[in-house]
Amino acid sequence: YAVTEGLNFNPEDPNWDISQIAFKCMTKSVYPDILFVTPEQVEKGTVVYPMGCRAFLSPWFNEKNEEIYSGRFNLGATSINLPRIAIKHQGDEDGFYKELNEILDICKENSIFRAKYLENTPAEVAPILWMSGALANKEPKETIKELIWGGYATISIGYIGLSEVSELLYGKNFAQDEISYEKTFKILEHISNTVKRFKDETNLGFALYSTPSESLCDRFAEIDFKEFGEIKGITDKGYYDNSFHVSSKIKINPFEKLKLEAPGHTLAAGGHISYIETDSLKNNLEAIHEVLKYAQSIGIHYMGINQPVDKCHICGFNGEFLATENGFECPQCHNHDSTQMNVIRRVCGYLAQPDSRPFNKGKQKEVINRVKHM
Repeated sequence: YAVTEGLNFNPEDPNWDISQIAFKCMTKSVYPDILFVTPEQVEKGTVVYPMGCRAFLSPWFNEKNEEIYSGRFNLGATSINLPRIAIKHQGDEDGFYKELNEILDICKENSIFRAKYLENTPAEVAPILWMSGALANKEPKETIKELIWGGYATISIGYIGLSEVSELLYGKNFAQDEISYEKTFKILEHISNTVKRFKDETNLGFALYSTPSESLCDRFAEIDFKEFGEIKGITDKGYYDNSFHVSSKIKINPFEKLKLEAPGHTLAAGGHISYIETDSLKNNLEAIHEVLKYAQSIGIHYMGINQPVDKCHICGFNGEFLATENGFECPQCHNHDSTQMNVIRRVCGYLAQPDSRPFNKGKQKEVINRVKHM
């Protein structure tokens, strides 16, 4: 749900009543997430909604200098295991940056290979996409090469685990130490600038993407545990924290969490989302508005507010189920039967029903460790 000053974001705005409905919907289903846009974007018709849970297209202009988003697409992402590099260079910032640059170059070459592999794809391979107007209107034997290059399509370099990196390189988590925070987000700034340079050098639409890591949070941590063993607060958790997010286990108020994460929305312009965990706000819609106003003021672009909306089909409980190593449990009747419950959790940006499609072990542990921010 997109909000903007003068249209639907304040009580005096003409569509404030629709926003009230959206806020009520949040308290019942967690959705909608909130996208902050400007009046100028609304006026020009250039409001950009995310693809999937968090991917955003970069600006692209046609021959008439018109800003175009409709019909564009992403070629995929290559994601970097930042904690792994930091494990190999604990306390050694120079060594970390040296290997990070080497990995970034590999990601660049991998992305170029992908683009070149796809550029000769004939339109008839996917007629709905390339021939019938979903993304193009081409003849069957025409290739999609002109759509691959020049920034019309984006291609992403992603990453996870800034939280772990701060502890490994600087000895303190960035959410709990100002110096660590500044140095850690300098790393993200360096990655962002490098990806922008790749875009200029290659004529390919590179973008920095905060990888959702639904499964990578588990897979990367498991690989590193096997190779490097148990590292307290890092590999012993069974998962890595998502992108630039404050670690899910750190108790912090929502305003401070959003303030710490806000630079990530600009630096990782190709994909980003922030969220906070709260108790039910169904009787306090004013709190939703206050959080959103603050988020907008500090540069948050896209966010969600996670609230308890679980239901037990046995005892009728409505609220929040307990997350355990064995799945989810009704706090009232201790129901463990996944077929007799409706549980909704945000997984990296998406809403998921783990009772019907269980999380991997790492993601389940991350959910268990989540704390309320208000």
